[in-house]
Amino acid sequence: MSHLRMHHSGAALDSVISFAIKSVKRKNLQCGAYVHVNRIFLPIKTAYFLYFAALVSISPYLPVYMTYLGLTATQVGIISTMDPLSNLIICTLLGMVADRYALHKMFLILGVVMPALVYSAMYFVPHVEQITRTPLIENTTNQHITNHVLVTPMNTPHGVIPTTEIHTTPNPKINLVITFWVILMLSIIGPSFSRPFFTVMDSSTQKLVQEHGGEFGRQRLWGAIAWGIWSPVAGLAIDSFQPTTILSNKYTPIFIMQATFALLCIIPVLMIKLPVHERPQSMSRHMFSLFLKPLFLMFLITTFVCGMILGIISTYLFIFLQDELNSPHYLMGLTLTLTCIAEVPVMFYAKKIIALLGHVNVMNLVLFTWGLRCFIYSTLQSAFWVLPVELLHGITFGLYYPAYTSFINWISPDGMQTSVQALCNGIYMGLGIGAGMLCGGFVYDTYGGRNLFRAAAVMCIGTFIFMAMAQCALRRRTESPAETRHLLNVA
Repeated sequence: MSHLRMHHSGAALDSVISFAIKSVKRKNLQCGAYVHVNRIFLPIKTAYFLYFAALVSISPYLPVYMTYLGLTATQVGIISTMDPLSNLIICTLLGMVADRYALHKMFLILGVVMPALVYSAMYFVPHVEQITRTPLIENTTNQHITNHVLVTPMNTPHGVIPTTEIHTTPNPKINLVITFWVILMLSIIGPSFSRPFFTVMDSSTQKLVQEHGGEFGRQRLWGAIAWGIWSPVAGLAIDSFQPTTILSNKYTPIFIMQATFALLCIIPVLMIKLPVHERPQSMSRHMFSLFLKPLFLMFLITTFVCGMILGIISTYLFIFLQDELNSPHYLMGLTLTLTCIAEVPVMFYAKKIIALLGHVNVMNLVLFTWGLRCFIYSTLQSAFWVLPVELLHGITFGLYYPAYTSFINWISPDGMQTSVQALCNGIYMGLGIGAGMLCGGFVYDTYGGRNLFRAAAVMCIGTFIFMAMAQCALRRRTESPAETRHLLNVA
């Protein structure tokens, strides 16, 4: 009887293994009735997850790392502002080069490798302070010491001194200038390659979704998942790491994490099968024709305003929480986690929501929600009430970004999806965010954080009203039913 049970068990196991092997060989792997893993999109999901894991491991902490190196707050602000401004120019040019010469795969690979090399080089940038050694037994001056460690022992021409102290004294000119310019150049080079990665990935994914079915939001949400998982892990690694060598510091773990995720990301990027690209015949003529379309111009205005508000909130919300509401730092970290939690379900159902409301109405909803979000910020009396407000990020980004990319894919001339995506990304992540940082800083210093968010709310609601009126006027002018349908629902 025991032998018979073993025989049946073995036969059942063979059947299960045979069924599993046949399932793996299928193009689309299906698990049950609800989970469908498409082998075409699996490398894309994995690439989004690993790339955002590498990005979140280091990018939120770069301003703090710059101050650790000895740069002033003004210098950090200049470097941070150069990122979106350079993005406007470089990202647009590289996107057009990718379309003109069909270099999409190369830009994907460079977008992974180059930022990893740049951030690794940033780790070895010299500190502003200059290290000098002074015997501890002879240290009788009253000079202010900003940093010191003990080392043992040290040979000198006068004999062996048992204990010395390393004093760090600021170099007022040379080291400060060198460190600033090196960090500035690296901060421009790194994003110059990472921004085209997003442009090519987003435009290619949209085209693959059209060719093979699927939804863009369900691919892109894996980036939000990675952001939500690894952002607190990176912060915890910084707080818990204890440097043990001269070459290490408390920020060593995040550089290791970034390099590791970037190296892993190369594998799925190489596996992505990009759609066949048809080179455009006249890029300048097609690009010029886009600017003659009122719908595209209204889209660019909305894109700029959304980027400007994003720049204001990403730069000054934490400052407002700390200065005016005495927020603890862990609460600030929780806001990032909640924004990611809000993004995931909205991105998952983004295609259905966009099909129901239409792209234009989604853009209007995003503008209104940004205004509501900023107005609530201006009324906060307790820092903890910022947490439920962050759930609105599901609309202001989780719904906006899929609608943003799919609209670009629809309105772009054939073969120019990456170029138009790069142009819009430059306005959204470059010009818009940069203007938000600069104007927001002036308003914050002059009128305070609450008035900054009130002004941002007024700008969003004003843009919302203007866009609604302009769209109504455009609908009256439009005679073609197809164009009217696209105004309401670009599918």
